[in-house]
Amino acid sequence: GSAPTAAPIDPLRFGKQLSKASVVITHLPRIWSAAAAADAESPNQLRHWTEMSGGAVFTEPAIHYVRGGWQLGLDEALLIEGELVGCRYWNILAYSRFLNSLDYRHRRVSYTGATASLDGSRYRFVVSATDPGPAAGDWIDSEGRAFGIIVMRFLQPEDRPPVPSTRVVRLADLAPRS
Repeated sequence: GSAPTAAPIDPLRFGKQLSKASVVITHLPRIWSAAAAADAESPNQLRHWTEMSGGAVFTEPAIHYVRGGWQLGLDEALLIEGELVGCRYWNILAYSRFLNSLDYRHRRVSYTGATASLDGSRYRFVVSATDPGPAAGDWIDSEGRAFGIIVMRFLQPEDRPPVPSTRVVRLADLAPRS
């Protein structure tokens, strides 16, 4: 048998779709600039992504994001603590300032509901350059980067996920989770 032949491209339809795509693309620098500015202006805080950029344009309505940037010294950690809402799936992931995932193949840069150590429905993540040990919470490796981005994603949450509390502590002063 021969392979199926693709239908010819309709130039009028293709032109309309290309025009729609170009409208979206023209907004990307403004959206990127607003999100990056919010991360830099309020480091070590997380917020609902929709509050940062006027709406998460690259997502489905049933997906909710919480995002923020970290700014840490090598001897510091960012504690992220909060309460989960019921949802189909959730995860947390560390990114570079350019929204590239950090090295998930060789470093601990993400967790899901299946891999996080929860206390009931409470979580505690520790973003730092060195592993503080499991008693401190689930470690997210910053790869020693002074600045990066944390994104939490919730699929089909029952309620709006609450913004987690954050605080910067010295690694030497990091207490075990209570």
